[in-house]
Amino acid sequence: MWGCGDAESVTPGTGTGEASSPFPSRQLDPSLLASKNRQAAKERECEELYELLEQLIQVHEALRQDHASLKALHDQLSGQYQALVEEHSRHKTLLRRSLEMASKAFRRREQDQRQHEESLQELGKLLHTQREALKQEQEANALAAQEEERLRQELDR
Repeated sequence: MWGCGDAESVTPGTGTGEASSPFPSRQLDPSLLASKNRQAAKERECEELYELLEQLIQVHEALRQDHASLKALHDQLSGQYQALVEEHSRHKTLLRRSLEMASKAFRRREQDQRQHEESLQELGKLLHTQREALKQEQEANALAAQEEERLRQELDR
């Protein structure tokens, strides 16, 4: 089987496929012409395939470079994503701690407020009781003063 450039010519020495003879021939042998045409077609096809191979090599190289660029971009984005995940985790931990601390402080304030309200209620009850006692004492004093006044008037008579 012939490849590109396997045979320079069909017959040695002429490069035209014609037999070398001292008398030039006006007609070419049809089988020789067909062989020469086949050889030319094979060489054209070989050149086209070679050009296609060169294009494929260029495309392959471009794809390889794109792949390398995409891998570098992927590595960069992957690193950034990992950093964001770690930052999110740190923020989440800090926020959780802050929330727990705020919740404890809120519960303490709420408990203090309840105790304060209970103390105020107790003081309110005590104040009410003392007011009632004072009122009763004032009423008793008023009655005693009236009684004393009445007794003085009786003594004065």
